[in-house]
Amino acid sequence: MDTIFNFLFIINNLIESNYLISILIYLIFIYFYSFLSLPGVVFLWVFSGFVFGTYLGYLISIIFSVLGFLSLFLVSKFILSSYFYKFFKNKIIKIKKIIHKSSYEILI
Repeated sequence: MDTIFNFLFIINNLIESNYLISILIYLIFIYFYSFLSLPGVVFLWVFSGFVFGTYLGYLISIIFSVLGFLSLFLVSKFILSSYFYKFFKNKIIKIKKIIHKSSYEILI
């Protein structure tokens, strides 16, 4: 347990000595971590609250997590959708026909 606290103390001292650079590095990291949609974002949010303070850590984490998730959504909608449509064209057409034919039954 002492090893964990020593590690956090070293990280905290490093961040205090290079505050703006550490915020910039964290912003880039949380953006790409959210963009790749990796599990464990909540732990990074807690870490930012510990290191940068409650309010600044919250703002940094929420804003750049949302920007990362939004970027992932836009890339998947506009770039990857055409690729998947070409790859699964026959199956998508079948599903669209089934939905069009019995859309009310699917809702019920």
